Amino acid sequence: MERLPNKNDRRIIDISLTDKGNDLLRNWRKHSNNEIKMNLSLLSNEDLEKFYESVENIKNILLKIGE
Repeated sequence: MERLPNKNDRRIIDISLTDKGNDLLRNWRKHSNNEIKMNLSLLSNEDLEKFYESVENIKNILLKIGE
């Protein structure tokens, strides 16, 4: 991370990811996505369908909360 002065208020210090931090985050996301895909590939079609329905239910509930 790098510290950046705030243009509107001298008392505030903004932070931003460096290129190295962005690379680390990108690699972590790629690794995590691969792990999730691998784990999901072990499930049966029936379990995958139940999982999908559960995710859809959670999404719909969260949308209702956000209204």
